[in-house]
Amino acid sequence: MVQEGDWIAKILRKKGALKENNLPKLLEILRKFNESMKDFNVIRPGEKIVILVRVTPEEKAESPAPKEKQAPLRISTPAPSRKKTDSVVRGGLKSEPYRIKRGDTLIRVVVNRYDLSAGTFVAEYLDLFKKCNPSIKNPDRVFPGQAVNLPLYPPQWHEAPASPPVQPPIMRDLARSNKVWLPDPEPIEPVNPPASPTVAALSKPKAEQKSWVSDKAVRPEEPKRPETPVRPQASPAPTEQPERAHLPAPVRPETSFSTSSWQAQQTTTAVADGLGDILPQMGEKWIHSGEHFIPMKSGGHINLKADTYPIVKLHGGITLIVDLYNSLPPRMGRVIESSWGTYRIVHLSPGDGLKSAFTKILKAVQYPKVFKKGKPLKLSGTIPVSITGDWIVIPPRGQTGKDPGFIVINLSDDKSQAVPQSVKAYLKGRGVLFVEYPSAPTPEKPLVEKVPETALDAPSLVEMVLTLTGHPYDARVKIPAFESRNDDFKLTVTADFYLTAHGKERVIDLSGLDPEIVALLKERGVSVLSLSKEKNPLAMASKTLKFLGRQYKKGPHTLSTAPHSNKNVKLTLSGLIFFTEGGHSVFMTPLDLPPEVVRFLHEKGHRVVMLADFSSGVRTRVARGR
Repeated sequence: MVQEGDWIAKILRKKGALKENNLPKLLEILRKFNESMKDFNVIRPGEKIVILVRVTPEEKAESPAPKEKQAPLRISTPAPSRKKTDSVVRGGLKSEPYRIKRGDTLIRVVVNRYDLSAGTFVAEYLDLFKKCNPSIKNPDRVFPGQAVNLPLYPPQWHEAPASPPVQPPIMRDLARSNKVWLPDPEPIEPVNPPASPTVAALSKPKAEQKSWVSDKAVRPEEPKRPETPVRPQASPAPTEQPERAHLPAPVRPETSFSTSSWQAQQTTTAVADGLGDILPQMGEKWIHSGEHFIPMKSGGHINLKADTYPIVKLHGGITLIVDLYNSLPPRMGRVIESSWGTYRIVHLSPGDGLKSAFTKILKAVQYPKVFKKGKPLKLSGTIPVSITGDWIVIPPRGQTGKDPGFIVINLSDDKSQAVPQSVKAYLKGRGVLFVEYPSAPTPEKPLVEKVPETALDAPSLVEMVLTLTGHPYDARVKIPAFESRNDDFKLTVTADFYLTAHGKERVIDLSGLDPEIVALLKERGVSVLSLSKEKNPLAMASKTLKFLGRQYKKGPHTLSTAPHSNKNVKLTLSGLIFFTEGGHSVFMTPLDLPPEVVRFLHEKGHRVVMLADFSSGVRTRVARGR
């Protein structure tokens, strides 16, 4: 009796008839005994379905006399019934059956089903899964349609029932039904007559052996499986247990799966998942479910299922049909392309990975330009940029004018090669879109803007350099330039910055001291750095650093996202780099940097000082001393 939520494969599995790859054979048998049912894909609650199981004579029995009337069938005590949601028991560990669907991965199914963390899955659950699925050597390789046993989590162990098994409710319907419920055959004492046959269900775990058999189908004199003969045994030893033959499930050649076919199925699924992620990021429409109808000009139409033949709707008006399994006859492909000039067919081979599949799609799409592998995309401007990637394409321009001018596509599992979000955001403003697979996770919080430091004039620039390098100073202080021997004459001057470095007095002059005064100061052993005529802020900073005895590196400087990879972005910035007293890097630049580039410099470990608003003509500011 069909219950709410049942489907044919579920019923067969629950009754113990469904084995790996024998579903087509079972459906043929079901059609013979259920001629009134036209479509087994559509069953309704309340319908009765006749399901056939094997009938074998009991092996303990002696050889039956020829042409002797068979004894009545013996039905053993029924096994306890299970609820619809009851689990399967494997070696004492409870599990539940699950059939892998397209796009499934084991970790995704288990984490969502039992609310596990990825760490718990690897540390604990994989061992439980292997115990329940000893035939699966590599849990990472599962394929659509494969039946697996998922151990319950937290683990639950089977306990033997304390009370006798309860008769299944369905036995109450035997009086009104022509079906017989057949449990596992249990060892019983020999009965008279000794040749009495018994009905045995298909070989399977005892917790699952429940089957339905039509009384019309029970014909001991005409066994359904001649390859399982009844072997008569003469005078068996009373202490020996009979051996029961186990028939392998019938396998049809067209439905058999080898390890290589499983791997090919997994590869094709991974290719479809990858294309379904990459193409939408590029702005194309990927359709991988439902049906696609192609009207023919001569009348009629072609119907394609999108899970086998995904559709790509391109901005240029082209419709791409991706033949995932290379199952579309070439002749049909030519018919489609000749009928509609806007259709293209891409046939994928079994050995095609994501990279080769995407290369085929790019050739069929015919973008205005696809850069040769290894050739960089170079952008000029205030900040020159050089970009390399797996593919760089120029897409067709849309009507809105907001489409990117370039698309860079990278495939890599190495997160260290991923382009930082800050660089992606900056280059998006320059018309470059980055598409990466696997996709980088979206940050939970928006990027916090890093505010750079600025120096608006010469006094603030010198003050900043002195502070960052850890040199105490006095600003706008009067110092003696000349003194007579009897102290009756003294000449004092105002020093913009006065400090002591490496045991020597030093003055940084921004106001323009008279050369004679400078000569007098040098005679007294005071070093003087005159910057009054210097207009370039970077030159002013570099001269100050050299005067203080600090090392620095002039630009331009090239900063890379992945220096040792062929998936790299290089930004070239003018400026100089020096280090603070604490060893932190300072990037000083005359450019007005965008916030995204400032953040990238911070991610690279630089403290950013911008001199874009520097004015060398300002002389009214009074520097703070300390």
